[in-house]
Amino acid sequence: MVRSRLIALAVLVACLPLAACSSSGAKRDVVEAMDIVNASTHTVRVSLHAGERVRLEGRPIQPLTDGRPVELARGQTESLRVRRPRSALLVTKRADDELVYWLRAEIITPSWDDDAVFWFELLGPPAPQVVIKSTNAKGSSGLIAESVAVPIKPLAADLYPFRDRNYAFKVPDTE
Repeated sequence: MVRSRLIALAVLVACLPLAACSSSGAKRDVVEAMDIVNASTHTVRVSLHAGERVRLEGRPIQPLTDGRPVELARGQTESLRVRRPRSALLVTKRADDELVYWLRAEIITPSWDDDAVFWFELLGPPAPQVVIKSTNAKGSSGLIAESVAVPIKPLAADLYPFRDRNYAFKVPDTE
């Protein structure tokens, strides 16, 4: 009898910190969403990704959660979703200032340029709407992402995750 009460008390004490952590802080949705408008001249595959804001300088990004890729024809609009990453040991959601969101856009219509994948960093939480456009540079088939609500910065190719680096077509240096 005493042993079962001690076990029940131990379980209660172990659960109290978890209950306190999950109820504190601002209430945010578990899933972040934003609308993507394809105003480019290509059919694109886009996805939303979330990760930790702090990373080693010059190291590739490593998303903690990946959203489902969505294909968009020219002029089409779809909603992208990504699950917010959770803390490693606790079940609580991470605070907004600990997270960074990335948008991955891939040209899936025929293209003869090497750059078919583009990553963009959202400088804030996901925007309500992001517009994907073709670049205005002459002879370029690149993409840019724009939003009125949140600044968006293109990532340098050396910061792309390893899965999006294509070394098959790189010519090795002979020096």
